[in-house]
Amino acid sequence: MHPIRQTIVDFPSSTYLDKGGETYRLASCIRSGGEAYIAAPVPAHEEVAMFQRWLLPEPGWVVGCFSLHPQVQPVPWDWYIDLATVDTSPEAWRVSDHYIDVTVFDGQRYELLDLDEFAEALEEELIPIEVGIATLRSSQRLCAELEELNFSVPALLERHAPSLPAFQPWETVTVPQ
Repeated sequence: MHPIRQTIVDFPSSTYLDKGGETYRLASCIRSGGEAYIAAPVPAHEEVAMFQRWLLPEPGWVVGCFSLHPQVQPVPWDWYIDLATVDTSPEAWRVSDHYIDVTVFDGQRYELLDLDEFAEALEEELIPIEVGIATLRSSQRLCAELEELNFSVPALLERHAPSLPAFQPWETVTVPQ
């Protein structure tokens, strides 16, 4: 079992350090209202061509959408949500992934993933009990809100991050000067 994995968004340098230790230059990096939106190409990845992520510290969610390379088989889901702690500072935001993920089939349903990993991390004390409880509450809140919003992640983002960009096709992502 692996320990909690972290990613870091460095705002001054407009970079993203992923779970595997790769650093990416962000094409878009916007903070507003206590939330953040980031987007970047992923040139070295075999499947993912680019990602867009919305970091929502208060509910403990990182909402993601990925564009795949043309030769890659599409994934069946539309959105991928990590349950996480997002520690914020003026310079960088550190995201600690809490194992549980949610895939959303927009307008249809969601699926909870990796509950077995979460349970194992609790058993091995890789997650403090208070973080585990907060993660379960965050999961319950996410599921309830998705159901209330008819499984619409754009509506969820509009509710929690109205001042951030909505999903954009990769070709239209604004690159800062």
